[in-house]
Amino acid sequence: RSEAIVQIALVVAIVFVLFAGGLLVRPTRTRLHAEKQASEASAALMRSEAAYRDQAVRLASILDNVVDGIITINESGSIESWSKGAQRLFGYEAGEVLRRNVKVLMPEPHQSAHDGYLRRYVQTGERRIIGRRIEVEALTKSGERVPIDLGISELRLGDRRLFIGIVRDISERLEVERLKAGFVSTVSHELRTPLTSIAGSLRLLAC
Repeated sequence: RSEAIVQIALVVAIVFVLFAGGLLVRPTRTRLHAEKQASEASAALMRSEAAYRDQAVRLASILDNVVDGIITINESGSIESWSKGAQRLFGYEAGEVLRRNVKVLMPEPHQSAHDGYLRRYVQTGERRIIGRRIEVEALTKSGERVPIDLGISELRLGDRRLFIGIVRDISERLEVERLKAGFVSTVSHELRTPLTSIAGSLRLLAC
């Protein structure tokens, strides 16, 4: 009988060991699976972040090599981005204008009135220059007034509203147009004078 009890105890012990071993193996496998999933998710996140950084670098490079100046402001008029083209046109480094009001780039009377223009648009949605291209004067760091072509568009990022301004120096174009108009006026005058004399002479001969 004692041998039977020993055998039963041995069987119970073996079953217990096998059962306990199964309980230990299963959590280990589950943990390894979870760790593998976490590792894969982390690798995917790192790849996504790397792709995002690469895209951001490419976009910044493109914007910095555009001839026109590109400026982004928020609803309060504060400058949030400043391209190399804007730096070349206005003479300000990015660190000198970021978070400053964009009206620093405007001569009077627009400088004093700008905040009112922006506030009225935000409140009413009435478009005056947004979505259009206009020719205005801008104010450089040195205080020089420069004629520019300005286009403004609106951008929504979630609940944020941004305004993107694209500016182009048109000084050379206006100078060419001025010279062309002066040349045409001079030529017209020079041609008109002898023609007037000839017409007068013909009238005299007719008499």
